[in-house]
Amino acid sequence: MRSRNTHTHTPQKLAQKKAKKQQLWQSLVFILTGKRRRRRHLVYVQGHEMWLTIGEFETLSELVRARIETSTGIVPLSRTIVCRIRHEIDLACSRPGVRVNLIETGNGEEFSLSCAVSEIGRTPCFRDLVGKGFLNDETIKTILHAIGEVKQI
Repeated sequence: MRSRNTHTHTPQKLAQKKAKKQQLWQSLVFILTGKRRRRRHLVYVQGHEMWLTIGEFETLSELVRARIETSTGIVPLSRTIVCRIRHEIDLACSRPGVRVNLIETGNGEEFSLSCAVSEIGRTPCFRDLVGKGFLNDETIKTILHAIGEVKQI
């Protein structure tokens, strides 16, 4: 009698699956999540955790939305908040100067993301932000529709 194929994986296969997910996470420039704690929102930047205030999270989400909806991705935003996001990116990546490559300055207080939409992901829990008042609902819907979902590691 044949044994049934149960979907148990060997430790080696599990390690390979985890390594594949980590590689995907590190290949994405930004991963937006719905996780919140201590009045901060979790975003991953190049595979590193970055906790942003609501203002910073809103601004980054607007940059993502502009990247999705316009050919240039340029959007007018507060220079101060963008500066704080750039600082958080440098801290998260432990390398000064990364921020300049990820958020570009247009003219004055215009900014854009340097990455393509395909280099941005979102976790399933990003969907939890709908109707919570953290972000504009149109921004959330645009991101949900255009950005691919990635599974947690």
